[in-house]
Amino acid sequence: MNPRQFLLAALLGFAGLASASPAAQTPPIVNEPGKPTVAQMLIINRDRAEAIPVKLQGAGDVIAVYAQLARQAWEYRQIATANEDPAPALNAAGLEGWEVVAMTPGAARTVWTLKRPK
Repeated sequence: MNPRQFLLAALLGFAGLASASPAAQTPPIVNEPGKPTVAQMLIINRDRAEAIPVKLQGAGDVIAVYAQLARQAWEYRQIATANEDPAPALNAAGLEGWEVVAMTPGAARTVWTLKRPK
């Protein structure tokens, strides 16, 4: 066997080993309708009051998660500005957790409606 034939046989043998590896035999993951996918969920709670209680029940590899949504209660507030820059008043309210939901312009003043969670 000459060096050229030896090199060709070695390359073919290496290619055969590489194609027989487990990574090469793993089918690609495809998202197709009706086929199962990996279920992942991320819940970020910034405060203890934002925690979402869940109940986990396991049966082998299957885990069911039940969550119950509650309606968010809001409180409202209005700020009136008389033809002046509203930014300082709105920034101060924003630091207290208020957000603007409506603006009602008028001839002498503008009324800003704000809300925040109760």
